[in-house]
Amino acid sequence: MKQILEQHKLWLQGKGGARADLREADLREADLREADLREADLRSADLRSADLREADLRNTDLRGADLRGANLRVADLRGANLRGANLRGANLRWADLQNADLQNADLQNTNLWNTNLWNAKFDGAKLTGTCLDPTNKPSGAYGFKLENGRAIGYRTTSNYEVGKTYKAPVFSTSPTECHPGLYLWPTLEQAVDYRSSWFSFIKVSAKPEDIHQAGDKYRCKEFHVEEVCV
Repeated sequence: MKQILEQHKLWLQGKGGARADLREADLREADLREADLREADLRSADLRSADLREADLRNTDLRGADLRGANLRVADLRGANLRGANLRGANLRWADLQNADLQNADLQNTNLWNTNLWNAKFDGAKLTGTCLDPTNKPSGAYGFKLENGRAIGYRTTSNYEVGKTYKAPVFSTSPTECHPGLYLWPTLEQAVDYRSSWFSFIKVSAKPEDIHQAGDKYRCKEFHVEEVCV
């Protein structure tokens, strides 16, 4: 494994070497802490209980890989392809999954708290027992004005159209920011203060029970666009 990693490092640097080809490799309980496996081929690899803390797995091909119980704490998985991967019980706390492809992956009972999930894809993924489990209950709307029983919020337009209802494909009840959901603010002043006045803003309404607070930010499962404000 040491030789494979050395050759892979040279390949990444454009100094010859060879891309790490670890397809279907038996890497159970392997010590890969801080390993540089960017763009490596780990399709269908057996990584059960592997130690991948702080590993660099950017743009790595992990399709169909078995990562059950793996420790991926603080691992960098930006842009990684994890389609169909088995991540049951894995520790992804503080990991970066920005732009990762997790479609049809098994994430049941996976620790995703404090994980960066910005723009990650979860179509068809199994999410039971995680902060993305659709049966979880949000914290509720605190500090939002109610009109006709609905919470009123504000956010940037982002191509949302007046009169239409939008639903988050995946929604997180973790207190972590940068998690899936439709973001909004209790007041227009807060929205403007966060994004600056050169953006245009919209007024939206949501069910109070569909809103969740994450740090000093708020997200909801679904909202209806009421009007353009600025």
